[in-house]
Amino acid sequence: MRLPQKPTEQSPLLPQPAEAHTPLPGNLPLIIVSLWTGSFLSAADSTIVSTTANTIASLLHDSNRLAWIGTSYLLTNAIFQPLMGKISEVFGRKTSLLFAQFWFGLGCLLCACSRSVTQFAAARALAGIGGGGISALSSIVVTDVVPLRMRGMYQGYANLVYGLGQFIGPIIGGICLGVDPKNGWRWMFGCQVPLVVLAAYLVSTNVHEYIENAEERIQKRFTKENFAKIDVAGSLTLALLIASVLLLFSSTSRAEGLTYVASAAVSGVLFYLVESRLATEHIIPPFAFQGVLRLGALTAMFGTMTLYGINFILPIYLQTVHGLDSLQLGLFNGFGVFFVSFGSLYSGWLLKHDANAKDDYVVSKSIRTSILGFLAVFSGSLLSLGVCLTAKPAFAPEDRNYWQIALLAAGFSLAGFGYGMFLVSLLIMVVGKVGLKHQASVTGMNYLFRSIGSVSGAGITLNIYSTVLSKELWHYFIKKKRPDGEKIYKTLMENFFYVRNGLDPKYTTKVLKIYREAVGDSLMMVFVFATMALTASVSLKLYRT
Repeated sequence: MRLPQKPTEQSPLLPQPAEAHTPLPGNLPLIIVSLWTGSFLSAADSTIVSTTANTIASLLHDSNRLAWIGTSYLLTNAIFQPLMGKISEVFGRKTSLLFAQFWFGLGCLLCACSRSVTQFAAARALAGIGGGGISALSSIVVTDVVPLRMRGMYQGYANLVYGLGQFIGPIIGGICLGVDPKNGWRWMFGCQVPLVVLAAYLVSTNVHEYIENAEERIQKRFTKENFAKIDVAGSLTLALLIASVLLLFSSTSRAEGLTYVASAAVSGVLFYLVESRLATEHIIPPFAFQGVLRLGALTAMFGTMTLYGINFILPIYLQTVHGLDSLQLGLFNGFGVFFVSFGSLYSGWLLKHDANAKDDYVVSKSIRTSILGFLAVFSGSLLSLGVCLTAKPAFAPEDRNYWQIALLAAGFSLAGFGYGMFLVSLLIMVVGKVGLKHQASVTGMNYLFRSIGSVSGAGITLNIYSTVLSKELWHYFIKKKRPDGEKIYKTLMENFFYVRNGLDPKYTTKVLKIYREAVGDSLMMVFVFATMALTASVSLKLYRT
């Protein structure tokens, strides 16, 4: 008699059925095109904002709220991603994806019409509801139709399309601002609306339901019984918990921070009570945050915090300290985007196996691949930090040290390559651990922690930057009682363009150094994120279930 084997780190958390060699859908290319069209638009939208946020805030005369431009979209994105996995199990993948695309398109339309940073941030929040669903559901549907042994390559191709969108987004943004410096940013968002409509048409035509008992689920999706499967109380308390935690990272005063801590504590207790004593259908299954899955989620969070911190702070550094324009920033951003895609493809190639490969072997190899990815993220962030701390500010183009900018691009690219590697490998690990039946909910949970990482990474780094900048400028102009110090301080905090267009030249060198110091302090925190990510990734290999 064969005795059951002792569980190891490669053991699945749930019983795994033998893989049935189900043929791929005949219209798979159309399914992929339909899904990835929306992903492409979502990707382009995200980098348009990351490279133009400073410009938009200045044009709307409210640079003090720069952090809200970066985090409002990511906040609602984080809240709704875990919900979309469960919603798609109840109402179907297609219906849920169309719902997400509606909110994304509406948010883009309202962004184009915004007349203040507050309105713009609110519109970005609406777009984030849809953006989170588009990303998560595209991945979930592909996993429904593609076997695990091929999943890595498909995810690599998906990230390539996503990376192409991220690359093109800033270029389009730079062109729009170049043609119309005052209102070009509005066209950046307005032109996305008809493209979102096209993406929704493709989904409605080509994407169907591929989950178990699909026809029966479609017939019952809008029944009272089906609506009862939505864990409303759990969803609300979870949303409040996520919002409180993420807003804590963007708080600007001690009182505000304590308020968010109290809110997070109360909502966390309520969520636990609802899920443990009241809920019959859990929004996130209890097993989704156990063992290796828990470590994988935390690893993804710290790694995403690292990359998003770099993504948001380096454009500010290059624009303020070295005077690069929006188009040049877009080209610089292309290095990181390209290497994210290249890292995804490389990881997918490493994880591609023949039909005889066992799931536990694929999971084990995905963990080793993720560690390599996090090592690259760590090295890239260290190189970026070193360059920013040592490079001299350049007031005129002829003063720029392009070798240092090239080194910065190398660090950015290396971090992007590692990020692409661990995105694919961690997703394969998650699906291999839980199987197809539960992959939607667990994938949503994994995307949740990535979204928390993106919001907290961007929010913390931008907050550190704004706080240090405000403190140092206040000390230099107001405490030292410079002539017109209060006016200069206020103008610099509202509009960074004033450094190169209007500021008395005798102050320029010192102010640029203050900007560099603020960026350097932000990147020190990014390096801390990278260290935590690398440590957590090594723990994946050491962990035993």
